[in-house]
Amino acid sequence: MSFIASDHGFTVWGIAGATTGSNQLIYKYDLRRHSLNAIMDVSSPPLLARVSVSRDGSAAMIGWAMFGDRALLGRAADRLRWRRRPPRGDRRARGDAPNP
Repeated sequence: MSFIASDHGFTVWGIAGATTGSNQLIYKYDLRRHSLNAIMDVSSPPLLARVSVSRDGSAAMIGWAMFGDRALLGRAADRLRWRRRPPRGDRRARGDAPNP
């Protein structure tokens, strides 16, 4: 499990089940609204337990996939904002996030 808060501290993004490839839980907690949203993700290769969050908490880079606010609302078409090509060779390489 890996998680991190945004700069203002009101949003937390995380992943549980990283590196398994199946049943990876992506979640976002909003402290202001007291709401928790989550989706199950299956990817190949599996996402790594690396989480970077944008300053305002609206997006997170988890492994090599970027998820946005709408990613956790249930519409499959909105789940990914961007997916980086996974690194070749060492699968322990870290993910990194642009700050939208």
